Amino acid sequence: MALLNRRSGFVQGTLFLLLGVGASAQIGKQAARPLPPFVEMMPGATQVTTSTFSNDLRQGGTVLAQVEQPAAAILTFYKGSMARNGLAPGQETTTPKEVVLVKALSADGKRELRLEVNPSKTARVMFQLNYVVNK
Repeated sequence: MALLNRRSGFVQGTLFLLLGVGASAQIGKQAARPLPPFVEMMPGATQVTTSTFSNDLRQGGTVLAQVEQPAAAILTFYKGSMARNGLAPGQETTTPKEVVLVKALSADGKRELRLEVNPSKTARVMFQLNYVVNK
């Protein structure tokens, strides 16, 4: 029983730290909340899961999606989407686990979109979009 209470306390403490001290935030699956206009869904992509958050400083979310396109096509689409929506894409980087990352910011610094394209051994490629809008 003590182990269960310690785990529960650890999870609650971790969530408190992630959300920010004193911030009132709500995290969860909220498919009803539409994506902001600057976060486009690639044609043919299927959303796997979506989560959102909001606090006194900012709001945002994460979308995990998959599409039957090569990683290069996903990167090309989203770099173009970022530019179309007033975001300046930064340098493309690759992690040691071969995840390709691209981060874009608006000129005023209020909007951010990060793309993560995961490596795949099949035709279906998973990618993640993380977006933030500062209030």
